[in-house]
Amino acid sequence: PFLHFFAQEMSKERQPFHSVVFTLSSHHPYHLPDGEAKRFGEGKHRIEPTLRYADDALRRFFSEARKEPWFDNTLFVITADHTADLDRRGQHYSEATDYWVPLVFYWPKVLPARASPHVAQHIDILPTVLDLIGFDEPFFSLGSSLASGEGRGMAVARSMGFWFAFMAEGNFCFEGEFLSPTSVRDPLPVEGDGPEVRRLKAAIQQFTTRMAANRLVASRHGT
Repeated sequence: PFLHFFAQEMSKERQPFHSVVFTLSSHHPYHLPDGEAKRFGEGKHRIEPTLRYADDALRRFFSEARKEPWFDNTLFVITADHTADLDRRGQHYSEATDYWVPLVFYWPKVLPARASPHVAQHIDILPTVLDLIGFDEPFFSLGSSLASGEGRGMAVARSMGFWFAFMAEGNFCFEGEFLSPTSVRDPLPVEGDGPEVRRLKAAIQQFTTRMAANRLVASRHGT
């Protein structure tokens, strides 16, 4: 009901507008009203009924939004802030699984529907959106536009003191001074001075240096 209400409220905004909605229906403790819990079934995991519920809520949202004059000219970005309960015992599990979330860019009559096999991450959202809407002013981002290519093809994460690089070909771990290929499942065979490692080190250097110097925004001089 809230997403249906939200679609109606967006129509009260003056165009052009930017709006955000954050849902929690598929979050622990995974509670649904009795009628909805019965409607969307049990599944193997407690989260599954709430995922079906959230999916149906999105369906209702777009059914309502499609009637509005701003619909065709709106870029929708759908993603999740983090993963949920996972079965980490399966043979297909790897460290990358802990970071798998949906990322959808939907622009009616502008973006053709297609699935990309390339690796991306949340920091790619900003440059992708700005690229799609034709923004030509200076800005800073650690990500890459997925609209003008396929981005960097590498996702970077830090966990338990380790840096992880996730690529379509496999994953590898960097402990700050040396590689630790045995620290990940589905490891990618890389050399210490190979291009993949250099790209990861460059990302780490850019992030840590700019964070320490408070340079995570574009300056007047474009640096």
